[in-house]
Amino acid sequence: RQAASEYDWAWRIKDQHIDSLLIYGKLALKHSRAAHHKKIEAYSLADIGNYFKRKEVFDSAQWYLDQSLRIRREFGSSQDYISGYNLIAIMYVQWQKFDSAIYYFDLGLKLSEELEEINMRAKLLDGIGVCALRKGSYRQAFIYIEEALTWHKKLSDSTGMAKSLQNMGLIYQNTDQLSKAVKCYHQAKVIYQRLGSILGVVDIMINEGSIAAIQGNFQRAEQLFFEGLQMSQAYGLVENLSFIYNNLAFIYESTRQWEQALSFYQKSFELAKETEKRMDLIEAGINLGKVYWEMGEVRSAEKILNLVSKDWEVKDQPFLEAHLRQLQGKIYGSFKEYGKAYQTLLLSQQILDKLENELSSTRNLSDEILLITQEKQRLAHRVERQQSDIQIQEMRSQLWFSIILGGIVIIALAFIILLFKLHNQRLEVRRLAAEKSAFVEKEKRLEKDKEVSHILKRAELSNLEARLKTEQEVRQHIAKDLHDQLGSNLALLQIQLTGIKPQLAHIALNKQVQYESALQLLDNTCGSFREVARRMSQQGIDIEKWTCELQKFCETISLSGPLQIDFIYTDLSSSIPDDTIKEVYPIVKTLIDNILRHSEAKEATIQLFDQDNMLFLSVEDDGKGFDIHAQDNKQGIGLRNVYTRVEELNGEVNLESSPGRGTLINIQIPLNI
Repeated sequence: RQAASEYDWAWRIKDQHIDSLLIYGKLALKHSRAAHHKKIEAYSLADIGNYFKRKEVFDSAQWYLDQSLRIRREFGSSQDYISGYNLIAIMYVQWQKFDSAIYYFDLGLKLSEELEEINMRAKLLDGIGVCALRKGSYRQAFIYIEEALTWHKKLSDSTGMAKSLQNMGLIYQNTDQLSKAVKCYHQAKVIYQRLGSILGVVDIMINEGSIAAIQGNFQRAEQLFFEGLQMSQAYGLVENLSFIYNNLAFIYESTRQWEQALSFYQKSFELAKETEKRMDLIEAGINLGKVYWEMGEVRSAEKILNLVSKDWEVKDQPFLEAHLRQLQGKIYGSFKEYGKAYQTLLLSQQILDKLENELSSTRNLSDEILLITQEKQRLAHRVERQQSDIQIQEMRSQLWFSIILGGIVIIALAFIILLFKLHNQRLEVRRLAAEKSAFVEKEKRLEKDKEVSHILKRAELSNLEARLKTEQEVRQHIAKDLHDQLGSNLALLQIQLTGIKPQLAHIALNKQVQYESALQLLDNTCGSFREVARRMSQQGIDIEKWTCELQKFCETISLSGPLQIDFIYTDLSSSIPDDTIKEVYPIVKTLIDNILRHSEAKEATIQLFDQDNMLFLSVEDDGKGFDIHAQDNKQGIGLRNVYTRVEELNGEVNLESSPGRGTLINIQIPLNI
């Protein structure tokens, strides 16, 4: 209980008091290990891992989250197992290791589909969409996040809806659809405020600041970013700092305050190095190079851009690579290395062309290519200005050589692809022929097996009919003998004992009582004997008469004692097997006997009906009930007999009871009509 209490506190304060999350998480971990409570131990490890993720101490975060996932695998909860994958993937997203994040998101998504676990599906889809967004694949990001938002709405997950709306706003912002972005941010902000999520409110504040900066409202943007910076530092939200530094630097860069811009870009660069966030390093490095260039420090710009180009892979970030090549081309042009300048600027333009083609196919994003198109136009003007200083003849000769070489390579590849397709077609034809042959052979075997099975079934039915006929004949013969011999003797004994009754008037009163009791017992025995003989000798049971007898029995109980029985039945099918009908009557009698003996009930309800080839019997009372799991409430002989009779008919018994709430017994018996 103490471990659960500590974990509960850690969960409540996870967004408000980041340092307290570590304290309560460690306390919960300590108590859960002492109590051997694996589930809370896994949750506590995850909370500690999330603390280090927020602080961007990713090595420690990775270790704790891996340990949490290992324990989740042991106690076998599918949702917790999938949640473990999701937590590790989110950590990799913040670490900017997007390929690793997508790997874990995919593992969780596949497992959720196999186990039909829909509660985590939306979060996993949202995570994959964020990875695509951060890698610049806006069309893919839009598809995943839109599906995630739909699932969050179906599941009424407010936190998930707010996160998906925020991510959708980022897509619209990056594709220059600012009005749609503002609408999404506002909807997310309303949800975060209602949930009391400090982290979410700070995130939206930063997003609104970036929108204001893009719109040129630098004063409003600066105010929002400084408020976000203060709240992030106060609550230990380290993951926001790099983004805030970059945006503040962008504001000062846009207003040509180069020293302030350089200061904030350097802070972002140093923070990215400290936390090993590759994408932030690349972005901050490119921005530093751009500011150095604007300040006229060309060598400093060249140094930082070469560092970015050599030490960190940028090809998986096409937008950043385009800006990097653009700056490098300008630097080469300033050094009069016009060949390099042309090739670099041409590469930048090609990257932007590729981005433009991808953005043009993004669903429901009408203006998504505007940002890249404008950037392409600006780069085209710069390329034209540089071309006047480059040797035109050398460029043309190199271009023609590249075209010819490329054409030869394309023709060769096309020929190889054609041969490969022809080979695959031959293999496919052979495979289909083999599959067809195997299918025909399998059909023949199945047809033969079906014929043999039909013959065996007919033989089995014939044998069963013969056995049933023989059994009926034996039962009738036994009933006849019992009636003619033992029945006659019992009747004679009953007559003789009745005849001597007047002669016993002089004996003691207690002896007369014993005699009366014995005579009554003999009368009951004769009646029971006649009933058994009748049931053994009868050819078939009249369903209507049988239900009337059962109703009269219930009415007799109601008139003779404190228990009132309400017997409810529908017209039963006349084709119900006799064996089933014969067993239902003693089952009902046994259950009523149990109610009278043990339940102290005043009312009972019996329902009997058949539907969908099943016979349903329900017996419910308002008695004192009992704990069906308690050690001293083991089943008595009567209830065990009920279970035995129902099992012999291949049926099922469902018992529901608790102290003070009565007892309900539901019985289902297949009719096999």
